[in-house]
Amino acid sequence: MAIAQRQRVPDGSGTARAMAYSLKRWEALTRYLDDGDAPIDNNWVEWRAGSD
Repeated sequence: MAIAQRQRVPDGSGTARAMAYSLKRWEALTRYLDDGDAPIDNNWVEWRAGSD
């Protein structure tokens, strides 16, 4: 579905670049779906890294 929507967006536009970025990295961006216990974000890691 996302690929079909990308084809409707003008090449070179910011939206087209954003969609291409997401589609190229789709597997990595959706990996958390394989594990129901995995958080969708990494805010806790960011918080810990900044708490030193």
